[in-house]
Amino acid sequence: PELFDIIEIQYDKLGTESEEYQSTINNALDEIDSPFRLQNGRFIKIDAQQFEHDLKRKALAQMEQLRCDEPIFQPAYEEMLAAFEKYEIGDYKDCILKAECSFESMMKILIDDPAFSTSAANALIEALAASEYFSDIPEYAIGIMKDKVLLSLPTLRNKCGSGHGHGASPVVIPKSVANLALNLASSLNTFLADLYVEKNFFPGYADNNTDGELPF
Repeated sequence: PELFDIIEIQYDKLGTESEEYQSTINNALDEIDSPFRLQNGRFIKIDAQQFEHDLKRKALAQMEQLRCDEPIFQPAYEEMLAAFEKYEIGDYKDCILKAECSFESMMKILIDDPAFSTSAANALIEALAASEYFSDIPEYAIGIMKDKVLLSLPTLRNKCGSGHGHGASPVVIPKSVANLALNLASSLNTFLADLYVEKNFFPGYADNNTDGELPF
């Protein structure tokens, strides 16, 4: 813990060199298969199961890259980080809430319409499905995407009692359900990030990609 504290303090003091420092630290952690990652100067523990580890790591890396180049992604990135932090301290209710908030923030960025700034998940999903981002998705599949895929995380939040009042009987949320919310948010946010990059392939990403392939 003391070493991690020192690394976080060093990150804060490095200024413009902090991103290179973070990358070096994370490469070293990868070499020893550590479940910890330094993200935005804070250590996050990712589940050691390899599939989940890679899924969550990719989502965080994508969102971090986007928020560095496009500040509009900063809130969604911070909400995702907060979800991991809440999970780590056992606050599973807020973990699910923050994960779903991050997903909603990502949808609002893609929709890019002030009229949806306070809309709930259902309205955001409908707007997203009607946007140009879904133009390449077969029409017969859009309904399934809306009802079965994109609504999965908002439904989990609502049904587990995280999105609304608990009433007379407090809801106890298991760790496994919170972990599922993190996995869903990681998958859904990765999907939205991919859509954004495909439709808005800005120069900063092309410079880092000499093979001509899309990043991520």
